[in-house]
Amino acid sequence: MEWTTIESDPAVFTSLIQQIGVKGVQMEELWDLSNLESLNHRFHLHGLIFLFKYRTDIDTTSAFAVENVDAPESLFFASQVITNACATQAILGVLLNVETFGSESEEGSTSEQSIGETLAELKQFTADFPPELKGLVLSNSEKIRAAHNAFARPEPIVDEGKRPARNGDEVYHFVAFVHHGGRVWELDGLKPKPVAYKECLKEKWHEVAVPAIEERIQKYATDEISFNLLAVTNDKESVFRRELREATESGDNENIAKLTEEIEDEMHRKENWKDENIRRKHNYIPFIFEMLKCIAENGGFENGGMKPLI
Repeated sequence: MEWTTIESDPAVFTSLIQQIGVKGVQMEELWDLSNLESLNHRFHLHGLIFLFKYRTDIDTTSAFAVENVDAPESLFFASQVITNACATQAILGVLLNVETFGSESEEGSTSEQSIGETLAELKQFTADFPPELKGLVLSNSEKIRAAHNAFARPEPIVDEGKRPARNGDEVYHFVAFVHHGGRVWELDGLKPKPVAYKECLKEKWHEVAVPAIEERIQKYATDEISFNLLAVTNDKESVFRRELREATESGDNENIAKLTEEIEDEMHRKENWKDENIRRKHNYIPFIFEMLKCIAENGGFENGGMKPLI
């Protein structure tokens, strides 16, 4: 079974990783890069997922990259061996490289964030594999593929003879930026190995990643706007609730009111995400066919308006 194209959206990706067992983590779309320091301080910026239009005539080599640096053995990097999996592969590239996460299989783990049993087993099983085999194992994971394909848009006609992309086609690609082993890494499954950037503190790693992303964007024409940047952070509601407990214990009434409002807003947003994902997964095609059938049976459109059906 193939991997399908899915929408680049924080609601989609957050639900996707939850379905494969990841806990305490969410995706956040970024519109303003000026507040990344506060975002990292409060919610822990675990990684950045960058979507861009893939073009063979644009050099993706970065002037900020550091040459002749070998990736540590602990860095998970998988080659992309199939199409349409780059979004999920980029997200998992972040999750499998966060050094502060626990897993449900780890005894005594007290972290609120967990990559879950599926990813923990995948990481352990592929620890000594080269990037190509890691990519193959990832792409053949039934649970991960099912979670990914659950967000595929229903198609009225299934084309079994899909052709490969040609010059002129609009092809999009996801890469990940993550801090691991005291250094920033770019994880691009189409490249032979991870791209190293300079060493930095975890608290300041976005100051290294963002210029590399901006440099990539500047290589495109000024009228090109097909970019998307998402952050992988701790679950915001959980952070708000922890801060609320601390504020309650200290009797900070002003902060209590503020955090209560933030929790309510976040809960409302997650309800909207849930509704949006239900609509994404719902197959409206049978309804549309039936509606068109009813319209035809009742005379279709007359004088620019639809004839009443009842």
